[in-house]
Amino acid sequence: STLIFTNVRSATELWYQALLGARPDWAGQIALHHGSLTLESAPSEGTSAIMRIPSISPASQPVSPAKTPGDLKDEAEQRA
Repeated sequence: STLIFTNVRSATELWYQALLGARPDWAGQIALHHGSLTLESAPSEGTSAIMRIPSISPASQPVSPAKTPGDLKDEAEQRA
């Protein structure tokens, strides 16, 4: 498994589309999920990083991308 963390939704969409453009066979195997990364720092106390990611279960529904994996796969096949 690999986690790619981006700081804005639009960057997430670009990565998702780029991955499916390069690997259309991954359609249905990758998904977008909302999460957050928080950094807290204080002098003489150090820095802590908190990453929150949603739990993934068979019943969970990933965030839908602007285009479906099928749409992206069709576009990649048309370009080939």
